[in-house]
This record gives sequence, C-alpha cells and structure tokens, in this order.
Amino acid sequence: MKRASISSYIREGLALLHKNGFKSILDPIGAFRESAKTVEYANAQSFMKSLDYSTADLAKNRGLMAHFSEMKNIQVKTINWFIPDFAHAHAYGGIYTILRFADYFHRMKGVKNRLVIYGNPRSSEIVASETEIMNKIRVVFPSLLTDEILALTNQDLERVPEADVGVATFWTSAYLLLKFNKTKGKFYLIQDYEPSFYPAGTLYGLAEATYRFGFYGITNTQELRNMYVRDYGCVAKHFIPSVEREVFYPSERSLSRPSALNPFTMFFYARVDHSRNAFELGTAALQEIKRKYGKLVRIYAAGSEWDPRTYGLENTIINLGILPYKKTASLYRKCDLGIFLAFSEGCPYIPLELMACGCPVLANFNSAATWLLKDGFNCMIAEPSVSYICEKVDMLFNNPDLRKRISSNALNSLSKTTWDDEMEKIYRFVCNPNAE
Repeated sequence: MKRASISSYIREGLALLHKNGFKSILDPIGAFRESAKTVEYANAQSFMKSLDYSTADLAKNRGLMAHFSEMKNIQVKTINWFIPDFAHAHAYGGIYTILRFADYFHRMKGVKNRLVIYGNPRSSEIVASETEIMNKIRVVFPSLLTDEILALTNQDLERVPEADVGVATFWTSAYLLLKFNKTKGKFYLIQDYEPSFYPAGTLYGLAEATYRFGFYGITNTQELRNMYVRDYGCVAKHFIPSVEREVFYPSERSLSRPSALNPFTMFFYARVDHSRNAFELGTAALQEIKRKYGKLVRIYAAGSEWDPRTYGLENTIINLGILPYKKTASLYRKCDLGIFLAFSEGCPYIPLELMACGCPVLANFNSAATWLLKDGFNCMIAEPSVSYICEKVDMLFNNPDLRKRISSNALNSLSKTTWDDEMEKIYRFVCNPNAE
C-alpha cells in the first residue's frame, strides 16, 4: 500500500511537471491556482452544456404555452414541482414557501403533487435520495408525504410523468421545465430577482434568460410581478408574504437601557456562502459595535453553519447555525434588534417574522421592499457602510422609546391577510390564468 501510494505521488508530480514545467517547482502555489482555474473552467463549461437548449426547444415550449393561453377554467389536480435538492440545507425560506403552497393545494384542493427534486446540474448524480428528502419534509409538512417525491438522476425528464401543470421554483429548474412538455401549462414561482445572485456574466445571463421562456408567473410581491410583466411581457399573479401568527408573535418583555446584566441583544442573519447577504459588511459593523459597547451587547447569528473562529469573530458573535423553524421565533422575541442584509430585489420573509415577534429590524435599502419597510417608522434602513450601520444601531441602543415605537409600527404594518388567503388566490390563478 505504501509503495503504491508513493508511486501515485510520483505520477501526479510528473504529470504536473509535464503540464507546467519548472513552474510547478519554482511556484507551486501559482501552479495549484492555475490547476484550480482549469477545473473551475471545465465545470462551468459542463454546467452551461447541461442547461443548453435549441430554437426547436423554444418553439415547442411557445406552442404549448400558446395553446394553454386559450384554455379556461382548468381543474388542476396534478402538479409537477421542479425543486432544487435541499437535503443538505434547511427547508425554510424559499423552500418552505414552495412546500407551503404544495401542502395547501393538497389539503384544500385535493391536488396530487409530485415533488421533482433535481441535483446540481454540474453533477451527473443527484445528491439526495427520496428518503432524505422525505425526512426533511416530514418535519415541516407531513401531509406532503402522501404525495410523490421523485429524485431526478441525470436530469432524465423521461422519468417524470405528465401533470396538469408544471412549476419551476428556481432559475435552474426553469431549464428543466422548458423541455418538459408532458403538461398543459407552465408556471414560474419567482421569489427574488435571481440574476442578481451573481455578478454580471454567464450565470447572470443564464438566470435572466429564463424570464423570457414565457411561463406564467407567481411572484412574491407586486414589485416582482411588475418586473415580470413590464420587462418580459409575461402574465403573472403576485402573493403578499404573510407570517404564521401562532408561531411569530411578540413577547411581553419590557424595554430598558442596556446593562451588563441586561445587554442589548442583537440577531444577525449570517450566510457565509450567499454573497447577496453581505456577510462581510455585517460582521465588520458588528465588530465595531462590540468594540464600542463590550458586555453591554450580546450578538447572535443564525442562517448557516460556520465557526466564528475562522473569521476572528469568536469574541463578537455567537453563531447558532441553522435553527428549527419555531426556535427562530423564540430567538427573535428575546432580541432588541435584528439585522438583515439582502442585496437582491425581493421581499424576504425574515424581516416580516422579526417584525411579528416585536423585534426592530435594521435592513439595507431594497427597492422591492419599499412597500413595507419605511425608514424610521417601522424599521431602520442603512446604506452599505460600516459607520452608517453603526450609527443606526446607536440610535436604537440609546433610545428604548424609539425601539418601542418602531416595533409597534412594524406590527401594525404587517399584512392582515393570511397565507391561506394568498394561496387560495394563487390556486384560482393556476386554474384560470387567462382571466387576468
């Protein structure tokens, strides 16, 4: 075994020498980086090929959608939901909303859902099994376990049975739905402006192109609907995001000036691997706040698994990782401020849930959320500047009355509609989208 291991190292070394010559010896770090770029480039090429489509594919899709546009009052009883693999992530946020709609359609409308779970298009195999996905769903929507879950390997659409309608739930799934024509009509659940998840370039272009596929849109907020209708000429219906009042409700805790025994408690939504959530900006501000106030502040983070020691934050932030859904509400109720940064156009759910728990929110400016978030009235809006964020925190830290007024206004600002109201509206749209 030892001899084989040594010979393999020799072969790898000779291969690197053959490819990079003496650069591998004189600059091993540079050679490694060059090799990594080669792998990254190959992966990108493979990714683009997995999403490739032709003019014939577009023509078939447009023909199907043209026929669907002439149909009226369809009794939708089967739906294929194309959903990215979430076996190794938490089933909250956007995934939770997808499952929430499927659950309502199943329980209240008798719809037979098929959850078509697909893996990373760069990989030939799906990461999750049906059992792994079922275990995730069981925790949040057990009624969906009577529906079908199909783990799609190699993006083999021939394995997917026909359904009345298909629903894309993320931009990569739109490419699957584009080529899936065993359905009467196609819908696109848009919860964010997903091209802005990436810098301008290939991925941005691939994501943005999906809005020209002509699917009927189901959008999170009027603003995203306006974008889809105005910029892409599509038909869409929006829903107003709600909160589960039985889970997210305010506490009776009294507000006071912070002390070492009763510190100003903060929450930060911290996702290291999602650039749109501005982890670097948020933690830089939090370090300044901790330096200034010391034991008078306590800072919790949640949203992803990461070690504060990796980023030199062990004396600044307590990271709770990925919390169960109901435990997030318990955390929010004991916080004096929740910081949520999201630099993409959409209305995220976490600020709503923080507001429902009576926790003041500090967010960045987001044009898609101006219908709800009003600076100085029901939240604090900060520019992407460490000093600016710290100044907003100072205002709330030093003024319990301001905190009380903002949290009160926030509670009154939340939509009076329920999730059931909004999902009923969307189901009627799915059955008769051309009545709009």
